[in-house]
Amino acid sequence: MNEKEIVSDFLARWWDIKSRFDFKNPRLSTKEIFLFRVDLHKEIEDNPYSLAILRSYYRSNPIDFIEHWCLTYDPKRGLGMTPMVLFPKQEEFVHWLQDRITNKESGLVEKCREVGMSWLSLDFAIWAFIFTKDFKAGFGSRKADLVDKLGDVDSIFEKMRMVLAHIPKELLPLGFSLKKDTPYMQIRNPENGNSITGEGGENIGRGGRNSIYFKDESAFYEQPDKIEASLSENTDVQIDISTPNGVGNPFYKKRMSGEIPIFTFRWTDDPRKDQKWYDERVRKLGSLIVAREIDISYEASIDNITIPHKWVMSAVNLELEIKPNTPKIGGFDVAGGGVDKNALSIRQDSTVQSIEQWNDSDSVSATYEMITRANQNDIEAVYYDDIGVGDGAKGTLNQQSQSFEHIGISASSSPSDTMFEFEDKSCKEKFLNLRAEMWWKLRRRFEKTFDYLDKGIDYPHSELISIPNDPQLIKELCTPLYFFKDNGKIKIESKREMRARGVASPNMADAVIMSFGDDFNNGFLEWI
Repeated sequence: MNEKEIVSDFLARWWDIKSRFDFKNPRLSTKEIFLFRVDLHKEIEDNPYSLAILRSYYRSNPIDFIEHWCLTYDPKRGLGMTPMVLFPKQEEFVHWLQDRITNKESGLVEKCREVGMSWLSLDFAIWAFIFTKDFKAGFGSRKADLVDKLGDVDSIFEKMRMVLAHIPKELLPLGFSLKKDTPYMQIRNPENGNSITGEGGENIGRGGRNSIYFKDESAFYEQPDKIEASLSENTDVQIDISTPNGVGNPFYKKRMSGEIPIFTFRWTDDPRKDQKWYDERVRKLGSLIVAREIDISYEASIDNITIPHKWVMSAVNLELEIKPNTPKIGGFDVAGGGVDKNALSIRQDSTVQSIEQWNDSDSVSATYEMITRANQNDIEAVYYDDIGVGDGAKGTLNQQSQSFEHIGISASSSPSDTMFEFEDKSCKEKFLNLRAEMWWKLRRRFEKTFDYLDKGIDYPHSELISIPNDPQLIKELCTPLYFFKDNGKIKIESKREMRARGVASPNMADAVIMSFGDDFNNGFLEWI
């Protein structure tokens, strides 16, 4: 058989096996795959020509090498060592890693739990370690024991030792010895000098230059800024891999920067998982942990979030009654300049129909643009914050009559004198300022909407809320935190406090709140 025939023969056999592979029941194909490996090993052991052809083929086909020879270990599912068979999203990840190295650019992987990213990253590193030249990979995690702990297959390097132990010696580097060439935190290629090294905690980034550096669960590091500084001098290809851990940390900032490629691995990309699996995880772990570790929600991973993520998602594209001849109400958030954007929310009844953003250099220009948009959308009233940068909007709106009412709200002023729903307290007693009251009343709309759908509580549509499926709006609604002051009053995190933890101003969310300005008592509204 010639080279093409040898490659075609074993690939055809493999593809036949894989086409019948059941990811939910891998045991059904495990024996067949191991028999395939035995036969393929015998072929390269007996035939140097086949070995040369196979080595040449694997050099440019990492997925086939991983599937033909690598193993995984999953005791949680009652599985011992099983062949590594990739589903489509995992194959996509391997190609994505190749692109990062080719382009010499970093990337970020946001993922849910238990989708095999650690195994796949180390398998890719082993492939490159064996078959490419001038390659050095680094692996880091928040603790050294997570990177390498002899005898503990939960550590990254013990996983690699297990994989290397089951690859035919004919495919390993010439002179490679598992005992000699895999000391603590190291794997060495005696044939060409390639290596894989590990580091933990604050030592990450101190091990010299790398072709690629994998940061495992990088959203959970204790000194992330220090590690970022070290790695900036260490590698051109830094791969951050993690489930979310709130907002404001370097992982979150990098994810939202728009400056590096992002690879998203959702639980729905894993053929081993279905809705029954998801519902069981919610039952066992609770919605907060599921939101962070399975739904890849950054905002929902914070305990004291003002509007929980699941409440916001319940309102997305919800069909609510809009009564005939209901006026359109606008909410205008004036930007403070810089990277901030102006925002205009438009609603009818309880449905937010649209949310728009735009840049303007000053509040006067922004207000003229808002006027144009309000007229185009036949808005009958616009609410806006009339202090701070909003003072410029107030002056502009006062200069001439408009086709719509414009109502200024001072968000930093005292709360209303109205009694808060279901409580024997006035809003003035319950909230630190009007802003806190406004956010909390919007929170109640989302909470009722969630209960309306999830628990079947028959709230009137006028007390619910529907929002468009806008990712930025959804993120911003879940951003501000709430706190209890010493006097027991509720305070909503200020924009300055959000900036201090690396979170941008929630302009779109504030515009939505303003568009519900008629939720508040006219006694403290300034009608122009």
